[in-house]
Amino acid sequence: MKYNIDAIIPVRFGSKRIKGKSIRLLNGRPLIQYCIDNIKPIKLFNNISINSDHHIYHDIAKLNGIQFYKRKQELATSESLIDDYIYDYFVNNNSDYLAIINPTSPFMKTKYYEEAINLYFNQKYDTLLSCEKIQTHCFFEGKSINFSINQQHPRSQDLNPILALNFAITILNKNVFTQNYESKGFGLYSGKIGFYVTSGDANVDIDYEEDFQFAESLSRIRKENETYSKEYHSLFSDYINKNTSN
Repeated sequence: MKYNIDAIIPVRFGSKRIKGKSIRLLNGRPLIQYCIDNIKPIKLFNNISINSDHHIYHDIAKLNGIQFYKRKQELATSESLIDDYIYDYFVNNNSDYLAIINPTSPFMKTKYYEEAINLYFNQKYDTLLSCEKIQTHCFFEGKSINFSINQQHPRSQDLNPILALNFAITILNKNVFTQNYESKGFGLYSGKIGFYVTSGDANVDIDYEEDFQFAESLSRIRKENETYSKEYHSLFSDYINKNTSN
């Protein structure tokens, strides 16, 4: 079945935490190039565009054979919210669905995006949010949130995992989003909400300089296909070939 779905790559020129983040080179390629290269092969999209306030990204879009959507300046400040520029796109375009592709997740792959899209339509979600599963003991404001402190300490593998949003991909239903936005002033968390869980390298989300440095190192390791042999302290030599699990 053919769905009327567009994809946008949102980029704000005046990034505060990392200057020029999306156009900064990551292992020799602009950060934004990673997601462009991974979503262009996806046949489901009617249109792919960079959503930005600056002409630099018009040039990037042109170089890659995709579209450019000029975001209004008032929707491109550090105080701007995702609900507002998504609503602006919806009311000025004819798509029924929208996939928001975050350029700060460089290790997502084409197949992951396709899995998320298929999950969205197969489960008939109105909103799909990508996230990573965190299965450890978590507290918020001094209170445990996925285990009880009034018992013996539970094993981490027995905990209910916490889903932490990374926004590598978000998919929205135009009608549900716009109705909620126009009646309540927000639209992102609307209707039937589902989650696409990422794992491994795909969890990397670049927000801060240390994230970029980590991604740079990881990208170089992956490019070289470098692996490391298992090494142990000499005291463990008698157990290397034995089953030590219990």
